[in-house]
Amino acid sequence: MKVVAVLSSRYSGSTILDYMLGSHPKALSLTELRAFIVGGRTPFTCKTCHPPDSCPVWTADLRRQLLQNGVDKGLYELIASKSGYEILIDSSKQVAGWFSATLSGLDPDDVLCIHISKSPEEYAGSERSKLHVSKRHKIADIAGSWWQINSRILDFMAAAPYKSVSIRYRDLVDHSEELLTRLLQKLDQEYVAGMEYFWNFQHHPLWGNKGARSHFQDSDSHPKEWTDETVYNQELYSSRHRTLFRDEKWRHFLSQEEVLALYGYGRVARLANLLGYANPYTTEGQRLNDPQLPLATHAPAGSEAWRKEQWRRKIDVRTWHPVDFIRRQVRNY
Repeated sequence: MKVVAVLSSRYSGSTILDYMLGSHPKALSLTELRAFIVGGRTPFTCKTCHPPDSCPVWTADLRRQLLQNGVDKGLYELIASKSGYEILIDSSKQVAGWFSATLSGLDPDDVLCIHISKSPEEYAGSERSKLHVSKRHKIADIAGSWWQINSRILDFMAAAPYKSVSIRYRDLVDHSEELLTRLLQKLDQEYVAGMEYFWNFQHHPLWGNKGARSHFQDSDSHPKEWTDETVYNQELYSSRHRTLFRDEKWRHFLSQEEVLALYGYGRVARLANLLGYANPYTTEGQRLNDPQLPLATHAPAGSEAWRKEQWRRKIDVRTWHPVDFIRRQVRNY
């Protein structure tokens, strides 16, 4: 059994990555499992099988055992044994208190942590497009959230013994086959033709972003029926139905001055550079935005750029959470 832990901030492509990898015949998409085991989200049932209790994966017995056991390091073994799948994709996103516990005891070679991110402006555009549910309206708050969450993920991966990789959402949609091939090689598996078009495969999702899930759900879940979504998002997901596309909502929801303000925060600009992003209003930013370019090469662990960013984050985080918090938590499990 192998486990893929998808780590990200919200609205960063974790659900689509989960579904793409879950399209492999040996893989099962768990979506945001944490929300049901820890967060008490209901209903804890499959979102595609009708009726839900007919689902061959999320049976009443399995759900009962998972809720009864709670955050347990044997959680993935239980799901694998009951479902028969060899690879489990968990896009719970959370670092603290979830993956630290559930991954504990697994052979590090059987765990792959994938950090998927969007650029500061892409993330900000998503937050702005979700004003009905998001409390992050100000650029300062959005910048702080993007930096904190992505820094915390990188610190977790640096402290944990697992295989890990950072990818960009834009590469996932621009160079799907190449990127999925690379990720599957880390799991000792081969790419399956067309798996990026996840709506053509059978899934048993528990949750996941509505925009991603609408690609394979019934018509009654079509974006036009989402009264809790902004009109902009309804129209976007309707017009781009069953297509892979970059997140460019920032062009609609952010002014140039606001984008410049995002990159005006030194720690945001430095971390963005490490992850392969640049201010889109600079020459370098325009180059990185070219979808025809090959996959971005991020600063590899141990490189000079990586070491500098580690040092800078240790300085920056003293105002909110010491990096040692993550390191202690990993050691405790």
